Amino acid sequence: MVSPEEQRESERGPIRAVVRVAAPLPPEFAAFFKTADATISMNSFAALGALTWNGGRVYIGSRLTIYSVEDAWPTLHLPLLLFTTICGAEAILGGVRRSLSGEGDSGGASSWTASDLAQVRQYLSRVAVCTIGGQGLNNMEMAARDLPPHFGAWCTGKLGNNPAYLSFLPNALHSVSGIAANVAVWALGRAQMANAVLASLGVRV
Repeated sequence: MVSPEEQRESERGPIRAVVRVAAPLPPEFAAFFKTADATISMNSFAALGALTWNGGRVYIGSRLTIYSVEDAWPTLHLPLLLFTTICGAEAILGGVRRSLSGEGDSGGASSWTASDLAQVRQYLSRVAVCTIGGQGLNNMEMAARDLPPHFGAWCTGKLGNNPAYLSFLPNALHSVSGIAANVAVWALGRAQMANAVLASLGVRV
């Protein structure tokens, strides 16, 4: 769904459109997530969309804010939205199924190599500390506003008391030029946004 933006101007210039992809869960799955807290642990399985709870409505959602100065529709935006539409819900629903059934990982080799990650680190290290290696927030991410593209999910971090944003790019997107660097830049913007939100709530970061 293409939504009218809530703000027409931003630091990055005029906003052309906001594209939101939302896939409602089947009723038998939605009944399992009766509260926002119930979605948090499942978002550790997220890939291109977040399991999002909004007043009893449960869906898997992603968002892309497109700026007028951007010319990335055929090379970046379209492939990302296409694969999100096709398999955005698959990772979370597959993770839920494997958790409940006790099935193991189906395996498969990754197309993403150490050199891909090194390229991302080289780019981001100029502006931030960057390392590489092995719920209200999700709802806020779906707003039609000037925010970094939302293709992933907020979940509980490894420390147990910290929020973490998880994103996963399937092998099918490996051929999209520059996608890893774009996702990394979006992550940097998202970290800055999250720091501001947490600070406004009185949480020290």
